[in-house]
Amino acid sequence: IHWFYILGNIALFIPLGFFLPMNGNVFRSCLVTVLVGFLASAAIETTQYFYKLGLCELDDIFNNTYGVLLGFAIWVVNRKGTCRKSKLLAGTFILSTSGIMIVLLIISLVSWK
Repeated sequence: IHWFYILGNIALFIPLGFFLPMNGNVFRSCLVTVLVGFLASAAIETTQYFYKLGLCELDDIFNNTYGVLLGFAIWVVNRKGTCRKSKLLAGTFILSTSGIMIVLLIISLVSWK
C-alpha cells in the first residue's frame, strides 16, 4: 500500500468539498457536494482508463470522494450560523476518521519492509 498516494488523493479533493458549498445553496447539501465530488473523480478515472493516462484504480474514486466528504465536514465546522450539534457531529467525523487514518499509517509503516 502506498500511503503517499492514498493521502494525496484525499488531500487533493478536500478543497472541492470545502469550497463547493460556498458557491451556492444547492451545494450546501452534503449529498449533492459528495455526489459532485464522486462524479468528478469518476470522470478523471474514466479518462485515465480510456486514454491510458496514469493508473485507473477504483480505490482512487473512494479516496477522492472521502476527501470531498472531509472537506465538507471542515466547511461545516468553520461555517457561521451552523448549529452546535452539526458542528459537533462534523468535528467528531473529522477527528475519528483522521485518527483511523493515522493508526493505519503507523501500522503500515511499522510492517513495511
